[in-house]
Amino acid sequence: MLAERFINDNLGKCLLNRDNYRPFPTIEDRNQWNQLPLNLRSYWINEATSKLHYTWPTITATQYMDYSRTGNRVDFDNASWKRREVLASLVIAECFEKIRDASWMIS
Repeated sequence: MLAERFINDNLGKCLLNRDNYRPFPTIEDRNQWNQLPLNLRSYWINEATSKLHYTWPTITATQYMDYSRTGNRVDFDNASWKRREVLASLVIAECFEKIRDASWMIS
């Protein structure tokens, strides 16, 4: 089994420690962001641009409580996941464009 192949001693040698683990570049690592393919950058920037005037869905107290009352999470989950999806596209585009810096210059 997999658990037997990777006992704690071996696992510690295979994995990076928390301080060295970087699943993606930080926003300050401009060189790595700039090296990503142009089509990928364009995709995320276009995604975020289309969401700049997005109306964020309100999640009501009733939707929060619905799960404990009825077991139904659909309304809450739909609104919550849509918010996360929009936020993720804005954050990724920010890493490419540094939109925050530009918006301060024109306001």
